[in-house]
Amino acid sequence: MKQRCLNETRPDYKNYGGRGIKVFVEWYEFENFYRWAMSSGYDDNLTLDRIDPNGDYCPSNCRWVSLKKQENNRTNNVLITLNGETHTRQEWSEITGIKYTTIRNRIDNLGWPVEKALMTTAEV
Repeated sequence: MKQRCLNETRPDYKNYGGRGIKVFVEWYEFENFYRWAMSSGYDDNLTLDRIDPNGDYCPSNCRWVSLKKQENNRTNNVLITLNGETHTRQEWSEITGIKYTTIRNRIDNLGWPVEKALMTTAEV
């Protein structure tokens, strides 16, 4: 977290500190971050996630989640809305049982409308 936001020599700095993402100043001291982590659901099987991926690393914007949940909270995910419900393509794949690649191909390459792409169960 600190390296991503503060170390300009890191390759991923441009995606964090370079975009203006900051670290809560009190978390510069590990003990403060540790206290927050332990009281906020830390577990060895979880990863630190920013609720708003464009927001700072701070108590009100961070949580402990599974890697799968964190991957669905990336800024480069494509969000699809159907009947007022918005999910990533991967989440729609899990909901519908249609392969991720099939959904992507139907919408991106074949130009299918979202409803047809997500409601047609036969693989194309």
